[in-house]
Amino acid sequence: MNTADQPTNSVFDDLFANDQDFVGAVRVALQQDVELLEKFCQFVQEKIGQENVVNFGALADALKIHACLDYLAIGVVSGKISKEEILGMIKK
Repeated sequence: MNTADQPTNSVFDDLFANDQDFVGAVRVALQQDVELLEKFCQFVQEKIGQENVVNFGALADALKIHACLDYLAIGVVSGKISKEEILGMIKK
């Protein structure tokens, strides 16, 4: 099997460099602002669909950030979430 065909450990590894930078910037913003983290997770749940998302409320903040960012990466790649929406949210 070609190493390029092997699955990676993280959804982030498969993103283009500019998307990795974007998700990294969002991670920093979420780590610095608990209120933003809650707002962001709620936004992701609404965009992706509640039935498809884990219960973020039951997770510790570090796991919540990781889970939300996984869903963000999937949402950006699938087109369900636009970078502009997220940038508007984290700049407020």
